[in-house]
Amino acid sequence: MGEYVDGWVDGWTRSREAPRPDPVDGGWYVATRSATEHGRFVLSDPTPERLAGIVEQEHPPRTGVKLPGDPDEWLPRFREGWEPDHAGWFMTRALGHPPGRQPPTGYEVAVDAQPRLVVARVLAPEGNEVASGRMGLGASYAVADQIVTDERHRRLGLGTVVMAALERYAVEAGLDRAVLGATDDGRALYERLGWDVGAPLTAVYYRPA
Repeated sequence: MGEYVDGWVDGWTRSREAPRPDPVDGGWYVATRSATEHGRFVLSDPTPERLAGIVEQEHPPRTGVKLPGDPDEWLPRFREGWEPDHAGWFMTRALGHPPGRQPPTGYEVAVDAQPRLVVARVLAPEGNEVASGRMGLGASYAVADQIVTDERHRRLGLGTVVMAALERYAVEAGLDRAVLGATDDGRALYERLGWDVGAPLTAVYYRPA
């Protein structure tokens, strides 16, 4: 699982166009500096001792810690001021056979490809964007990210269309494996598309009173 998490950090920073991750004991630190997150630690090989080495230090508010593992096991190890974020899952999938679903009549798919990032958008007949997604292309893994569909255009298979467009480009770029971090709601979609659950995701943020 550690290799998947390392690959997720690599591709996720490509997707978000964030600073490259810095190695820490058992994982990585990303200085995201976004409106919602000051930075995040991601432990690909978590141990109680490694986690304690992080949470016992002082950090700016909105510092996050993410790791593969059951929240019931890991959350009690955080001290006061650290609050759990939404539950999640690390998921993986072999690439090479993207879904063949085409967009509904009148909808169009637009793809913006860069060397390490591909963005797919679905446009409605009126020309407005109604679904989109990103895929960071890491050294070994592609990372699907921010797959969203407008509520008024759901149940049309647009999420599947976006994922297929992203996957085709990742395969063309030479990657054969993908990983992502899914919410509970997203997990159902990805499982239908052939993704496997690798591990639960524990996510916690420092939000002192």
